[in-house]
Amino acid sequence: MKVLAVDIGASSGRTIVFELKNNKIHYEETSRFYHDIKEINNHFEWDIDFIVNSIIDGIKKSFELHPDISSIGIDTWGVDYVYIDENGHLASEAYSYRDNRTAISSEQVHRIIPFTKLYEKTGIQFAQFNTIYQLYDDFNNRKINPYNKTFLMIPDYIAFILTGNKVNEFTNASTTGMLNGNEFDKEILEKLNIPSSIFPKMVYPGDLIGYLNRNIVDKKIPVIATCSHDTANAVLGMPLDESSIFVSSGTWSLVGTELNNNINNSSSYRYNFSNERGYLGTTTFLKNTMGMFALNEVLKEWKSKGEIVEVSQLKRMVESCSKYVGYLNLDDPLFFQPKNMINKIHKYLDKTGQPKPVFKGQYIDLIYQSLANSYAEIKRQLENTTDKKFDCFIISGGANQAEILNQYIADASNIVVKTGPIEATIVGNAICQLIALKQFKDVKEARQIIKESFDSKIYYPISHNEWKCTYKQFGKYMKKGGKRK
Repeated sequence: MKVLAVDIGASSGRTIVFELKNNKIHYEETSRFYHDIKEINNHFEWDIDFIVNSIIDGIKKSFELHPDISSIGIDTWGVDYVYIDENGHLASEAYSYRDNRTAISSEQVHRIIPFTKLYEKTGIQFAQFNTIYQLYDDFNNRKINPYNKTFLMIPDYIAFILTGNKVNEFTNASTTGMLNGNEFDKEILEKLNIPSSIFPKMVYPGDLIGYLNRNIVDKKIPVIATCSHDTANAVLGMPLDESSIFVSSGTWSLVGTELNNNINNSSSYRYNFSNERGYLGTTTFLKNTMGMFALNEVLKEWKSKGEIVEVSQLKRMVESCSKYVGYLNLDDPLFFQPKNMINKIHKYLDKTGQPKPVFKGQYIDLIYQSLANSYAEIKRQLENTTDKKFDCFIISGGANQAEILNQYIADASNIVVKTGPIEATIVGNAICQLIALKQFKDVKEARQIIKESFDSKIYYPISHNEWKCTYKQFGKYMKKGGKRK
């Protein structure tokens, strides 16, 4: 049986056909497009029309190549959304979470409802870009008229275009910072003047959203709700167990563990962990921390100057230059928005009294060391908060091919690092569909098939004692550079 996964990330989108054959998962990418945040009138926005049209083209091409596709599932990043009007027309900009319009509204919200209260209700970590602060800005600062408007998160808007049906999918809704249990919290909405009328019905992974518009493909094709938040899909698509820490590594790194219940205690609050929702109501207990964004921005800068560095060259570049030891808190607000990343790195190093790198390989190494130390710190926080010991990192996403980074993580954290599926997000997307179509009986069976379908590299700690010293230095520079929010 074949299913089609539509996966949209912060810089690219793909359609991928999955097939379950001989108890192995096989897949083929049928289309790919690239997109970027656009700066319009001093705001960062997504080109949502381009994204939707590219998806439709990809679906058509997928059915030309594989006319026997049985269903479609969609996932994207979390937090962001649009409004549509009563006629189904787009009624707002598609603001990006990287826009700075919430810098003021997040403070305004916390004056009305202290963050401690929000966290107690929702279990969602503070991030300035959370949907709750965007919506507060809409209805209180910009004073949007909610009449006949429907709130749709980005994957729900795509599903609406494909099916005509308006829904909010549960896992992505949990990223808004407004979900209490299985519904939007009435007290939060009332106090923040956010109208409850804008929210359509909730659906859950495995539910039928509707059928594909016949103008796209002239067949009755179900569009099935997946974990439409890409992180929840990635977690589902990894061969995890109770002693594993997952890292979904891309532009962002989502680092955490899978639990059966939320943890909303003083420790999780202090460390700013998030209780996002996963498949079948599991809790994706994680910290949203910076991933490869800074490195990607540095590579873009070099490219703009005619110095093209391919990903395949990164390992050689690090190994070919003298060792640089330095540390960045990549979660510092300084590194949040795109452009001028090298200058931002220099500014941070000046602020913390560290020398600047000389060679390109040293910039790469600086970012890798900072990420590895950050993951080691999150491991320590996870163990303190869950009262569990973890023996393995499982890293999925494109960044799991960074061999030096993987070894650094093993050394810094003193546990084994294993690579999971590079495409864990779309694997999870497909698994949601295949369970709904009764090709797997449950998650346990699906994860066993995932384990057997994809090769894994293993990295053992080999120089943890050296990293103990660098970890202490890392903590010192973190304090100098400002606390992580």
